Amino acid sequence: LAARPLVLLGGGGAARGAASALRAAGVAVRLVNRTRVRAESIAAAVAGCAVFAEGDREAFAGAGAVVNATTLGLRDQGEPPVAWDVLP
Repeated sequence: LAARPLVLLGGGGAARGAASALRAAGVAVRLVNRTRVRAESIAAAVAGCAVFAEGDREAFAGAGAVVNATTLGLRDQGEPPVAWDVLP
């Protein structure tokens, strides 16, 4: 994982915990959340995370993996948090 950036979707506690563990392992983390201020809060707490706006396709360029830390998927809630065509 450390060879390519990882896109982390979400802005809550799960995303914060994942970002912290991934950065400790040397992984470059790109945070994407529908509420930018939440992603910026994580980036302020976890050094080395980059913040991208929701819908910014550049967040996914060259990414090695995408982690969904949003509530989507917990139940049958419909569409994924990003369009499938932007995934690496």
